[in-house]
Amino acid sequence: FVMRRPALGLVVLFAGGAAYLFTARKLYFDYAVLLPSAAPILTLGLAGIFCFGSRFGLELLEKARLRRTLERQVSKELANHILSVPEGYFQTMPGVRRPVTVLFSDIRSFTSRSERDDPVELLTQLKQYLDAMGKIVFRYGGVVDKFIGDAVMAVWGNLNTEGPEGDARSAVAAAVSMQLSLRELNKAWEAEGREPFEIGIGLNRGEALFGMVGSEEKQEMTVIGDPVNQAARLEGLTKMFGQEIIVGPRVAKHLVGKFILRSLGKVRTKGKEKAEELFAVLGELGDDPSEPSEDWLSRYHTALEAFQSGELGEAKAGLERCVAERPGDKTIALYLEAIGRGEESGVLVMTGK
Repeated sequence: FVMRRPALGLVVLFAGGAAYLFTARKLYFDYAVLLPSAAPILTLGLAGIFCFGSRFGLELLEKARLRRTLERQVSKELANHILSVPEGYFQTMPGVRRPVTVLFSDIRSFTSRSERDDPVELLTQLKQYLDAMGKIVFRYGGVVDKFIGDAVMAVWGNLNTEGPEGDARSAVAAAVSMQLSLRELNKAWEAEGREPFEIGIGLNRGEALFGMVGSEEKQEMTVIGDPVNQAARLEGLTKMFGQEIIVGPRVAKHLVGKFILRSLGKVRTKGKEKAEELFAVLGELGDDPSEPSEDWLSRYHTALEAFQSGELGEAKAGLERCVAERPGDKTIALYLEAIGRGEESGVLVMTGK
């Protein structure tokens, strides 16, 4: 019971039994003293069996508890992988730096709905939504890092990785699938007389700190760092730009030839000193998006390049032609406002998240 290492405990058990038998034999033949042998050896053996059996049972219970905990965060396949190679999992607990792809999604205007809708019905609807989103993350090999109220934070590359391109593409494929799944959920909710959900998704990639974070009473395994914060900022920009999915440049470079991208230009987000070119993901190549067309995207990108070059007149004319075909485009509205202010830096500066 005292020794932590089972192998050492087994050696001590056999050594103790052998020492007792040797002592009993020595006393009998040398001093004619008879010590009982069967009962002590049997007692020692049963105690050893009980000790190792109880330890084995506790380890099985602990492994089952760990499996249940992991399966709430990752897919069953990944949980089996972690449990089969537990050394790598536990080595991350103190904290390691890893390149990860982070996904943030959030329900728009959920706070206002929580103030006016029936709480029981809203929570039921939210549970259905989170169940569907979590399953999609697992399907694409991601880890549900946490649910923050109505928000979902998922990570690729912290526990298991397919490489930079594989992680980025899996994360974006999950984001596209989340939007498609939400449309199906909204159809069902509208048929039931419920108000639909609308979500924005931001994805970013970079090196983050991964490990156990929290107090002595409660800890959780998570990723922290600037790539995580930037993913949350990108999610916040989806409403301002009128886009469903926005990705950073370190994600976008792995999507060429796989997804339809729309450049949102160079944007300096709140809290950042440098601007980055952001992209909206419109779907996977091979899909048949209803809008915008490839010709429209080409003309839009040409006008955007004119804005970035400081040719505001040409940019304004091109953007106005584009918005005439697609009225209400919030991204173009942002650039027309910047042109109206005489912004010649070619960069949109965002003051909010």
